[in-house]
Amino acid sequence: MVSLGNKKQEFKIVNSGGDITAEVKQKQLPTGMVLGDDVLTLEIEPSIDQALTVALVLVYGLMNRRL
Repeated sequence: MVSLGNKKQEFKIVNSGGDITAEVKQKQLPTGMVLGDDVLTLEIEPSIDQALTVALVLVYGLMNRRL
């Protein structure tokens, strides 16, 4: 399941138990400055297939015009 965030580019992928398995959000510098709309960070849980998750995020983002 995909959970949408507050901003256009932010969303999360959760498993059937409701645990977050991957999260896409705007990249932020340690100083707090948020980079451009097209600069994103993807955090994936270690036990999840990373290639499949990246593919799902890319396809979902393009289909829904969120990337």
